[in-house]
Amino acid sequence: GNSIFVAGGSDDLAEMYNIDERTWTPLPAMQCKRYFCSVSHIDEHVLVLGGNYGGSSVEIFKPSASVCKDTIASDKPKSKILSLDIASDEPKSKMLYLDAANYTSKFFMFHNRWNLTIAEKAVKKFCDTSKRSGFTVVAFIDQAAMTEEAQQKWRRRREREVRRGERSVPQGALRLVGDMFAKHGVEVRYSLEADCDDTIAFHAQVDGAVILSQDKDFLRYKNATYALYKDYEINKGGRLK
Repeated sequence: GNSIFVAGGSDDLAEMYNIDERTWTPLPAMQCKRYFCSVSHIDEHVLVLGGNYGGSSVEIFKPSASVCKDTIASDKPKSKILSLDIASDEPKSKMLYLDAANYTSKFFMFHNRWNLTIAEKAVKKFCDTSKRSGFTVVAFIDQAAMTEEAQQKWRRRREREVRRGERSVPQGALRLVGDMFAKHGVEVRYSLEADCDDTIAFHAQVDGAVILSQDKDFLRYKNATYALYKDYEINKGGRLK
């Protein structure tokens, strides 16, 4: 549209900037300060996710319903704060949200780690099998700046590779896998600012999707109702199990 939503930083304020009129309109205050938060939208709702002090909570704004341009109450109401306890009246689709980083070694298989043709065939097989199994796959890839926790994991993995004298997957494999999924018609979502686990968990909760990930961090979210699967196999009938 013609407006820009601004929230977070050193205070709990949220505002909307009208590009055409060059005016700022205050929105309901957030429940807490949110440094480095992420913002997204679903239909008419604007979502503010996480950030320092915000944890895994989400705040939901509906600017068109909650703000009147000419009448802004001096005692601003608080926005609604949620963890992952989000209800929806929409029918749940059979979505499979893939934490792609966990499965690069399945696509770049042990004896042919550097063979991109074989890797792409493995990705295509997964896509085709998921479709036959009735799932719509969305692949999530983390492109955000690393948290301290993620940096520690990265260091441990690289140290193991040095000790063993081998690299488990090619450099840039995750980006290659993302391109392969996109080539075979799978939507690929890159988490650019928020931690990818937070992004997947939130979208899975809202969309009623199941998550395929080996990451135990998905067990930490309060009120989560999504199903979490650690691994997959392809049965003789060519379906996921």
